[in-house]
Amino acid sequence: MTEVFDISQSYDTEKILLGIAGFYPTKIRRGLLVSLVCSTVVFITFTQFASVTVYAKKQISDVTKISEIFLFSTTQIAFVNKLINFVVKNENTVKIDGLLSDTVLTRVNKHESRMLRNEIQKAKTAAVLYRILCASVVISYGIFPQFDRTPGKKNYPFYGEYPFNPDNYYVAVYIVQVCVVGVSAWLNSTMDLLFVKLTTLATVLFAILSERIKNASNRRRNEDVTVDVALRKCVVYYNTLLTFVGLIEATFSYGIFIQFLCSAIVICLTGFQMMVINFTSAQFILLVFYFICMTCQVGMYCWYGQLVMQKSDEITNACYHVNWNEIDIKSQKMLIIIMERAKRPSTVHAAGVFPLNLATLMTVRAKLCEQQLKHGQFTQHLFLNCFYIGFFLT
Repeated sequence: MTEVFDISQSYDTEKILLGIAGFYPTKIRRGLLVSLVCSTVVFITFTQFASVTVYAKKQISDVTKISEIFLFSTTQIAFVNKLINFVVKNENTVKIDGLLSDTVLTRVNKHESRMLRNEIQKAKTAAVLYRILCASVVISYGIFPQFDRTPGKKNYPFYGEYPFNPDNYYVAVYIVQVCVVGVSAWLNSTMDLLFVKLTTLATVLFAILSERIKNASNRRRNEDVTVDVALRKCVVYYNTLLTFVGLIEATFSYGIFIQFLCSAIVICLTGFQMMVINFTSAQFILLVFYFICMTCQVGMYCWYGQLVMQKSDEITNACYHVNWNEIDIKSQKMLIIIMERAKRPSTVHAAGVFPLNLATLMTVRAKLCEQQLKHGQFTQHLFLNCFYIGFFLT
């Protein structure tokens, strides 16, 4: 007994959040209000980035301030690149939506439906935890500057140069700066989680394909669906799934590459900041939240990329469960075709430079640890390793 499972509903939250800002190709994007929101988001982000850049030129001799400014600037560079890349590749998201509405992928039995629901629920739980972490960073930016106040000086979430005295409009400037961080976190985390949920779907769909291949030889000639027909459907399903993974890579590849480069720089700069500021200051707590958020972001991409590669690699093992000696020659040839293709696991790459898997994550960790030890950041080195241990245990 089969049913049609609406796979695309698993990332409805991300579609709505990106659609509100006008960056997801849905019908709502055509509205005047949405276009205004989209323009406001871009304007505020670039204005604040320009303000920080101008201020940095005047503080070139202050290493501590420059590192803090560069920390924010690098994060914004990664965010803007990801956003531009996503908008440019908007047509791919339309193709993904169409592909996930195809009955080849949506028609499942009760067992497969349970598999989909379980994995989607896990992805949604991870999404909630990640959003809480991002929200903690935004709240920290809004609250902690007030705890580190010095007499006669007004603190802001981050430095900036303005054509007016910001102290005269302290509350307004403060709110705008927090909003910039909030909008960046909102859109950045949403694009991250869209990738997470799409790769989760790819992972469970590969698992479903493995189950179907294993059960293919259980067919009998007198059944409506013979071994030959079952394997034909598996080939079509496999091709559709490979197209889906290819679209995921094409949509997010460049943005992930820039994110990785910027994240490595940000993690190092955060470690430097944690070393030069007072451990008892509120800013140190902010940096701890920020450090965890950035390492979690890199870890998520590699972890879910690893799951896709791992599940696609299991297709070969599934083929070995088929009683090939009991099926006809035509079915045996189709089985060989599936096995030959499965020799090369589906892997999501970052701009074709490196794959998103645990090997890449460990390489990044090793390089960061090497740099931290080189510069005497022993506390940050220990913190980074403890975080990765906790990440994998979770």
